[in-house]
Amino acid sequence: MGVGLVHRAVAHRARTRPDALAVVDGSTRLDYATLDAAADAWAAELAATGAGPGTLVPVLLPRSARLYVALLAVLKCGAGYAALDPRWPRERVESV
Repeated sequence: MGVGLVHRAVAHRARTRPDALAVVDGSTRLDYATLDAAADAWAAELAATGAGPGTLVPVLLPRSARLYVALLAVLKCGAGYAALDPRWPRERVESV
């Protein structure tokens, strides 16, 4: 495949097997095309707010389909992410 990066691998799978199941989160099921399109839309919004290479985006979401979309979106706009755990005490989240 030769895609190397997670967000590129997802985009490749969205092109080659768009209907293949990518994420199962309870009753939520996302195929690769839907996952990639949602991440592209979020990435555009992040980029519009200044996220890009050299920036770090804090992500505070529980494990869910939304989390996977968010993390892919951060990677797609070239930024890095800090995945914060919603179970952490508020003070810890704020300090990070």
